[in-house]
Amino acid sequence: MDFVARILEQMNRFIANPIASADLQVVPKKDEKYVLVNNSFMFRDGVKTIKNKKYLAFDLAVNPIIKESCFVIEGFELKGDFKIISKNDPKIAKKTNIEEAVQEEKQTIGEMIFVLMGEIDENIELVEEIEHDLFKALEYKPANHDQITIMGSKISCKSLEDEEETWSAIESKLRELTIPDDSINALKDTIGTPLSKLKSQIYLNLKIPASYEDHKQYFLDIISESIKQQISLYSTALGKIGTATVDGQQVMNEILRVSYNFVDDSDTLLRLITSICDLKPLLLWLTFHEHYLLTDTIKNLPWKKQNTKASLKVYAETIKKARNKAFHSLIPFSKAFVVKLPDNAIQEANLRIFSEFGSKSNSNRLDYKDKELVDVLMEFTRTSEEMVSQTFWTKNLNVLTNSTNLLDETALCIRALR
Repeated sequence: MDFVARILEQMNRFIANPIASADLQVVPKKDEKYVLVNNSFMFRDGVKTIKNKKYLAFDLAVNPIIKESCFVIEGFELKGDFKIISKNDPKIAKKTNIEEAVQEEKQTIGEMIFVLMGEIDENIELVEEIEHDLFKALEYKPANHDQITIMGSKISCKSLEDEEETWSAIESKLRELTIPDDSINALKDTIGTPLSKLKSQIYLNLKIPASYEDHKQYFLDIISESIKQQISLYSTALGKIGTATVDGQQVMNEILRVSYNFVDDSDTLLRLITSICDLKPLLLWLTFHEHYLLTDTIKNLPWKKQNTKASLKVYAETIKKARNKAFHSLIPFSKAFVVKLPDNAIQEANLRIFSEFGSKSNSNRLDYKDKELVDVLMEFTRTSEEMVSQTFWTKNLNVLTNSTNLLDETALCIRALR
């Protein structure tokens, strides 16, 4: 991959975007201006790393952007998507041409970034002892051809995902081998604990490869493929809304299921990618238009409260509240209750104050008759619920799609950085 050409392509796509293009076209004296592009387009909820201070920049007078008009500039704090500055701005602490900046960043890439494109190896072997007259060991070996293999006093299992199914398969295999019922029943009584222990120990090896194979799937590839499968289900369900021949609630439940699972899992992944881009800005420069498009689709959802920046946190809360509305608790109340108590409801009241600091048994408190009953009543709460329009769910498909686009492009660039 030609990294400089890739960055120029990303920047020219950015200035071709109608929103960015409209803002840049009205700037006066273009030949005297640089445009700095932000290193983060979303609210940084839960992101622990600090936004990188090296900003991509380009000469506003040159369109399309070429390598001679593209730089990395330091010395500024950006809040919006981009910032227009004078070429003579005294705040410019350092200006590096794009070719030199790319070479500098390549030297500091390190190895940790390649964890995102690790190779998954599930061929491990684990063993637990069994207390039984015929069988002494239970083995987990996913490389096996059959689900259950008996080798002398060892029972070897290909999968342990479902303990009941695993035992059923073991029992069936033992009966094929004409093992006596008494021996099978004795094994059933003792195999539960080692089976659970073995299942709890299962792990996968994630290997950082020295090089990548074009047609092989790695960590981010597998995640992206899984999300795409869910997007297909989401899109199918979306197309059925309003169709007379289908159960509308069942279709909506599918949309909510995919959306809820997406925000639950993608939040951590996207924050991880953001943090890596903070630490390794070259990866951001190579993919920043995909970051921008994802942010733009989230920001353009029909929010009740419109923010200047997109927020994954607000997005996730909206999805979860909508799910709560559809799958509310069994108690059918959507509003709080205010109970007007009689004047004599609180009796034998006494207030304790000035207790010893840190004391739990003798802390400051208000006691009264039947306080324990009040404490139980106050445990009744309800989930936060929110109505979300069909337009939201339609536009949300773009969020899901642009998320996988970002993952795919990130994966592509990490491969190239190797």
